[in-house]
Amino acid sequence: MQKSKYKLFWFFLVILGASVIFINLKFSSFIKQKYNEGKFDLINSLSFTTEQQQVDFYVGTIENLWVGPLTSVVSGMLFLSFCLLYLQKASDIKFGLAIFLYLLITKFAVLSFPPCGDALFGVLSDALWLVRNHFDFIGRLKQLTYVYGGPLVYPESIYPIFLTFLMTVSPSPQIFFLLVHLIVFIAGVCVLVTFRKVLLEFFDEKISMLGTILLLSIPIFQSMVELPNMEMVSLSFALVAVFMVIKRRFGMASVMTVLAFMIKIPAIITCIVLVVTFVLCFITEPRNKENIKNALWVFGACSIAVLVSIFRMMIFKEQADYNKLSLLAGWNSMRASFVCYLFLTITFFYLLHGGLSWIKAKRAGKNFFIFLKNNYNHVGLFVMACSWFLLYLNFSCLIYRYQFLVVPFLLFFCIYFFMCAFKKAAFRKWSMVGFIGFSFLCSHGLLFIRSQMPAYNECERSLEYRNLLKLHMKVAQEIERNFSNFTIAAPIMMAQMLTFKEAGYVKHDLDTMVYSFGATHKEIKHFEGLDKVNIMRTIWLADSNADPKHLQPYPIGPNDRIMEEIVYGRHRITLFMGGFAIEEMRKKVIIYQMMQELKKKKSK
Repeated sequence: MQKSKYKLFWFFLVILGASVIFINLKFSSFIKQKYNEGKFDLINSLSFTTEQQQVDFYVGTIENLWVGPLTSVVSGMLFLSFCLLYLQKASDIKFGLAIFLYLLITKFAVLSFPPCGDALFGVLSDALWLVRNHFDFIGRLKQLTYVYGGPLVYPESIYPIFLTFLMTVSPSPQIFFLLVHLIVFIAGVCVLVTFRKVLLEFFDEKISMLGTILLLSIPIFQSMVELPNMEMVSLSFALVAVFMVIKRRFGMASVMTVLAFMIKIPAIITCIVLVVTFVLCFITEPRNKENIKNALWVFGACSIAVLVSIFRMMIFKEQADYNKLSLLAGWNSMRASFVCYLFLTITFFYLLHGGLSWIKAKRAGKNFFIFLKNNYNHVGLFVMACSWFLLYLNFSCLIYRYQFLVVPFLLFFCIYFFMCAFKKAAFRKWSMVGFIGFSFLCSHGLLFIRSQMPAYNECERSLEYRNLLKLHMKVAQEIERNFSNFTIAAPIMMAQMLTFKEAGYVKHDLDTMVYSFGATHKEIKHFEGLDKVNIMRTIWLADSNADPKHLQPYPIGPNDRIMEEIVYGRHRITLFMGGFAIEEMRKKVIIYQMMQELKKKKSK
């Protein structure tokens, strides 16, 4: 019976794996064939549209709706089967190697992907400036921050500096991004291996394995392990820090905490976990000789956190109301987030469970300190979730990527309460298998509300970002092929994409200009009026994120001339000439700014 399971697994691996590979290789040419044959009923039905579209609309949309989810489900469930058959009792190294191979096999194409959206405007912005300015670290701190379109985004982070050296030693942008993607893969492996170790503190091998693959299947994990942002790397250190806290190894936990927030500062909340759990250990084990040493480690980590926070505040003191940290500044963003209500639900059940457990322990004659000591293990995980909630409750910006830091901790408690509620082993197992399959099915954004004009950071919530990335690559090719001798005017992210060859989109130097944003890198001009540009030699780019709420048509007006519309999936970028609507908006913004300055002077 046992041997037949293994044979059946390898049979399905070969058949389903080959089928998925065949579909991925052939579906694009199949769609193009049906498009050329004029068979729009079929491809319109598959893409849920009633109007005839460009061929790449169908390719991208069907990839996002059908081929991508199918690939994720088949590959994910085959990997889950492999883990349950071979890896339940595997060592961390073997399990980590298996995950790494899974990522390499299923995401091999990602290794050549350039940065998309905030991955370029964010962490790589600092690194690009340092590379192009000969590692002038002091000069970097004097640059404008990203609030004003400048290259300074993460002055306190060590990660851009690491990327700077990596970019310098890489012989080409392609090699650089290959290395960066591999680093993010390794960080993802570290997160999953550590999460499994956390689960093994509470559950058996099977549930721990199922819980770990459930984390892997979550759409935002799927996207964060592909995008060269800092979130995955920072989380890997933060999760290791919390696990070290569970094991009462405060020295290693403090080191991991410092590395976590020195990569990205929101992980500074791990310091709260250090302090709370150390105090708990001190109360429940007052005679422990390690407490003095642990106190020094915790104090050291918190001191560094304070210094880093002060340094960042000094650099970003001019930000005013943008991305501010103040009392309840993030409530409007938080209350619109599913994660908020999930956290509040978990908190309710955690406090209820804790209260009932205390009543039971009290009746058994245990005092409160013994009760705390017996329930120490999950306190750090809960404190981490609470700290994240408090941080973003008071931070004015909450995008999908910022929610990633809390995902493993919320998932742990979902699993924990699920195990408390249901005791039947078979039901637990197959329910979790069902959750995993459904989560893989949602890997391309199935459950998310699809806005008509999805923003860059909205696409990061799942693998739906790939359509946007492929559109940007297509636009860059079109610009280089047909408009390389024009001035290219674009929003900030596309302007950077078309300016820096190191970003991997273009191979030649282009004359670029940014509109609707402040000054940026010295390599990119800033739009200062139509009288300062050659209108006949300027191509303007408008992306599908253009705001429809403007009082006037913008950025494309009735007097502008549309040259071409490039689409991929539901994303589109329009190339046009004129820039008259952009000029009109620029003048209105100047008048508004002057009026604001007058109000300030009168108020004084």
